[in-house]
Amino acid sequence: MELVNQFISQYINEIMIGTFFLAFICIIIVSINSFRIKRINKRYYRMMGGMEDKNLEAMLLSHLDSVNEGKSILKKQGQDLKEFSKQLETTIQGVAMVRYNPFDQMGGDQSFSIALLDGHGDGIVLTSLYSREGSAVFAKPIVNKQSKYPLSNEEEEAIKIAYGKLTV
Repeated sequence: MELVNQFISQYINEIMIGTFFLAFICIIIVSINSFRIKRINKRYYRMMGGMEDKNLEAMLLSHLDSVNEGKSILKKQGQDLKEFSKQLETTIQGVAMVRYNPFDQMGGDQSFSIALLDGHGDGIVLTSLYSREGSAVFAKPIVNKQSKYPLSNEEEEAIKIAYGKLTV
């Protein structure tokens, strides 16, 4: 024991410097770890926000349920979109009107042909012929841009313009 006391008294200054140096290194390590723990806690509380008294597993299961619900809603909307697209093909999409004067010496462009077509090129063409004595209206069915009845040049032009406006 005497030998230890003699050693300590002989090297007391070096032992004190070494002790202060080790204490300083320990303070730096504690400070770094404290900073890291604060950063981890901040991330943890941000991640666990709104999850009072629940654990990480409960939070992840809750989020997984939300994601699955979103997927099912998205799948349903995709199916609805396909159905609406099919329905849209059968609605009137292309509309065109051509005005003209069928009788050379009479009036202005009071006569007209209107084409109403769906996405397949099916529909009707309405033609109104105006003269001083009266007017007449004709309707002709259109299937795939064609009619089984003879079409005038104006009716064919209206069908061509209407088909060019189709969105499908």
